[in-house]
Amino acid sequence: MKIAYVHNGFWPSQSPCFIFTTMTALALAEHTEKTYFFIRKNSSKSPSEVISKNFGLSLPPNLNIYPISTSRILKAHKFYYEKIYKTLKELKRKKELDAVFSRNTTFLPYLIKLKKNLGLPVYFESHDFFADLSIRDDVDKKRKREMRLEKKYLDQLTGLICLHRTQKEVYQKYFPDLKIFIARTGLIPTTGEYSVSKKYLGYIGSLDKHKGVVQIFKAAALSKTKPPILIVGGKSIDEIDQFRSYAKKYYLPEKVTISGWVDKIKMKSYLAEIKVGILPLEDTFFNRYLTSPLKLFDFYSYNIPVIAPDFPTLRELIPSGKSGLFYDSHKISEMAAAIDKLFSDQDLYFTIKNYINNYKKGLAWSKRAAILIDSMRPDINE
Repeated sequence: MKIAYVHNGFWPSQSPCFIFTTMTALALAEHTEKTYFFIRKNSSKSPSEVISKNFGLSLPPNLNIYPISTSRILKAHKFYYEKIYKTLKELKRKKELDAVFSRNTTFLPYLIKLKKNLGLPVYFESHDFFADLSIRDDVDKKRKREMRLEKKYLDQLTGLICLHRTQKEVYQKYFPDLKIFIARTGLIPTTGEYSVSKKYLGYIGSLDKHKGVVQIFKAAALSKTKPPILIVGGKSIDEIDQFRSYAKKYYLPEKVTISGWVDKIKMKSYLAEIKVGILPLEDTFFNRYLTSPLKLFDFYSYNIPVIAPDFPTLRELIPSGKSGLFYDSHKISEMAAAIDKLFSDQDLYFTIKNYINNYKKGLAWSKRAAILIDSMRPDINE
């Protein structure tokens, strides 16, 4: 199979989608004759240098990355997409392309154009949901464009890719006749051996307000174990300083380390020091029904037990509470109790850790890619 993956994001970047899309493309290359990965150029370095520097990996010979230079001005993506469409059209003419998928809502019209004009199977990999904004409590009117695009084009796709069953159920209610399949977020399995140096209650990711990171300080202050906290995130010095002030206000600043943004290679050294991972997500529609946090899979990769709010999405990704503990997202005291339980009950801690060591084997990026290929193959062979 020869497959193209289109991403309308600057590459490399500090966004989680940089990691998600790159790992998806690398994994697809393991299962295809050729994989084409389209990205918006954001570095003078070659694709192989970017992958080596940020992931410590080599560029597979059958992964063709197309870094396209574009402007950051409004509507620049239209010119970007036109370039991609011409390249895909030429690949199809040469019989070097079997299917196309993208994670970008704005590329939906081009996916349908590719299907109608070139007869290619096309798929949309959703990381959200916009078809009905009336059920959303966490987006503004600026997303009406995405709403129109989903309502107009999703039914015309060959298929829709969702990250978990909860998200699929939301879409299926609005598009009952659309082929929808699930390909969960992936990870790179490691040995994740336990070490006495593991001591931190760890958080990885954005420090945006809706991520609820301040709750960690409040819960740690209520806990009896008072663990040291490691925050792996922070896009700027100002943002990091702001969270240091929160640490001083709500907890013990000498027990809080904030790293700033780090690449995947540096992330490994931090994960090796985290004993318990935490996802302090706020109660929003996105977090309840759509989220698939990369940080959760980073924790799993290193056999790190997690603490998370009791949402349908996380109930699915933390099966039966076997890989972590849940708390009521509206009760800081429950988060504090979960922190104490995992930092004081060694038997429980190792039971969860051992479960993750087996569970994560089915979550590798390569297995995700195999699911994508197997789900698309019947459409290509028609």
